[in-house]
Amino acid sequence: MISAVFSASNGRKTESNANVWGTSPVSYLTIKTDEFDAKTAWKFSVKTQQIDPAILSWTQMKEFDTTITTSIKSWMLTHGYAGKEIKITAIPILSLTTPTSGGRVSKGDITIEFLTKDKVDEKGLFLPQKIEYKNVSAAQIRAMVGMRAMLSYLVTNITQTSDNITVSGLGDGHGVGLSQWGAKNRADAGQKYNEILAFYYDGTTITKEYMERPQSAVQPSPEPNDQAEVPTTAPIVIETPPADTTAPQISAVSVNVDNAKSKAAISFKTNEKAKISVYIKDSTGKILTYLSQDALTEPGTISKEYNTSTLANGKYYAGIIAMDGSNNRASTLPSFEVKKIVPVKDTTAPKISSVKTSVNNTTNKASLTFNTNETSKLTIYIKDSKGKILTYLKKDALTKAGAVKLDYSTNSYANGKYTVAILTVDTSNNKSSATAAFEVKKVKTGKVLVSLLHVRTSASSKAKIIGTIKKNQTVTILSTSRGWYRISYGKLTGYVPQTAVK
Repeated sequence: MISAVFSASNGRKTESNANVWGTSPVSYLTIKTDEFDAKTAWKFSVKTQQIDPAILSWTQMKEFDTTITTSIKSWMLTHGYAGKEIKITAIPILSLTTPTSGGRVSKGDITIEFLTKDKVDEKGLFLPQKIEYKNVSAAQIRAMVGMRAMLSYLVTNITQTSDNITVSGLGDGHGVGLSQWGAKNRADAGQKYNEILAFYYDGTTITKEYMERPQSAVQPSPEPNDQAEVPTTAPIVIETPPADTTAPQISAVSVNVDNAKSKAAISFKTNEKAKISVYIKDSTGKILTYLSQDALTEPGTISKEYNTSTLANGKYYAGIIAMDGSNNRASTLPSFEVKKIVPVKDTTAPKISSVKTSVNNTTNKASLTFNTNETSKLTIYIKDSKGKILTYLKKDALTKAGAVKLDYSTNSYANGKYTVAILTVDTSNNKSSATAAFEVKKVKTGKVLVSLLHVRTSASSKAKIIGTIKKNQTVTILSTSRGWYRISYGKLTGYVPQTAVK
């Protein structure tokens, strides 16, 4: 049993089911020349300017091609402009391209300029609006201009002048399978039904099915002149499948916006194989982009993602269209809102706390400790009492929050007062600083020259001896007084002659 699809007229060339409906090619529905088709010719013209721009009154605005503009407005009412009163002012672009292997157009462009009664400026003038569809399916353009204006996709010519667009073509319908006019003309030419069917359905055969009447258990013998009953033959029926008028179902629609990541996730389900188009448009009805366009898709869950980084805050729509192999169409238009997160500017400077310095004048070493409360770039330097910078301990060093400790040498510093300065800059360029003072008091040392050095309580040879130090031991010279040194050696502090220490 075959699917004996047919159309009124194929324009003298049959078409493949795969080209029309996107289904798998059927072997008996092929592309071939049909010389017996009526070659139905059709043509429609449309003015590029539909309404005189000088007319400002809504009631006085009259469209030139009312049949086509009425069809376009009916299409718009189900595609984003529900409940709107619309006037088509111009159709500047209408083209049909990308022929199939059967010569029928599959893509096209159309631009519609229009007004809606509810969109006016501050002066009460109607605001011009425009929708542009580029490289969309020819089925969409045919649905817009009207199925009885554009009878088929077998377009033979498109001409455009400064004020008019004319489209011509052949055939009436999709052109797949049997042509009704072609079959009639073949029959008129004497072809039998089996020849006609064999042409339109390549490689098929016709079989007869017999039905016999039930026989009784005992049958009387026929009279001599009676004829035995001839079994009746069931009529040959080539079934035309019932037209599919059920649109695809679009369900479980969701649009989730992640404003932090500037992403919108669109998800939905379809219940049958269909051509899917998904687009984004703004609150004025302008289509911003297509995420998919007439993409033949298996039934199931479909997910799309859209980058919202270029969108201003506001309300937007995700248009979803599903068209099955019989050109049944379903659509939905869920809305979503973009609310971009404006980062709060960091104006708080980093904190420097618990600053301490310590100096060991014996070892000529110093240390600095402090805390910071956030990751920042640190610069630390030493300056003298006149404010001159002597050295940098750190310079723009990225440092994590927490305790910081630095050790440094004071060997090159003369005795005196110094300042260590700390500057911190965070990632938002907020700055803070702190300082700490320290003093260098370098210690003089000497070696004992005598075999046993007596240490006295005062700078006098008559003073009491409080300890002794052996030769070659190093002592710390604390001060001098009239030929004597005040020294320290371990826990011992006292006076010794200058001549005994060098």
